[in-house]
Amino acid sequence: MRQRLVRTFASAGVAAATLAIASGASAATGSTTLQGTAAPAASRTPALGAVSGGKQISFEVQLALRDPAGAAAFAKAVSTPGSASYQKYLTPGQWESRYSPTSATVSKVTAFLRTSGFSIGSVSADRMTIHVRGSAAKIERAFNTGLSYHKVQGKKLVVNNTALSVPSGLAGSI
Repeated sequence: MRQRLVRTFASAGVAAATLAIASGASAATGSTTLQGTAAPAASRTPALGAVSGGKQISFEVQLALRDPAGAAAFAKAVSTPGSASYQKYLTPGQWESRYSPTSATVSKVTAFLRTSGFSIGSVSADRMTIHVRGSAAKIERAFNTGLSYHKVQGKKLVVNNTALSVPSGLAGSI
């Protein structure tokens, strides 16, 4: 089962991403808490129990757009009747060259993940998603959160109990 650390969505033929915005850096730890990454189920549903530290979990790390304001303006322009850009979409290559994270960003984030003990799977062609696998204990340690089981829409899921934290140098990348 795959879980997303930060979700992406598609609208009007244009990929867009929610951004994890830094809410504050801790000088002592050099980490930044990412807003919007706390699992809603952690506060809305009762915990069914702790996740064993050895449990292997596959998940995806969503990377931030290179120019989120430009991407939002573009999405609005192509979706607004009467706009000169109305329904003039970008090719995947054009989108990637303008808005996708750079290869350097992907390298920086994958280096952090490897150092944290995770196995790196594939990186999406648009460089927006890194597929990752690792133990629950490594996830808790790397992202400074706890994991627990919750029943969500009839399914038993693993959710993070608090917002995720990453090294401050990665805050604008994830």
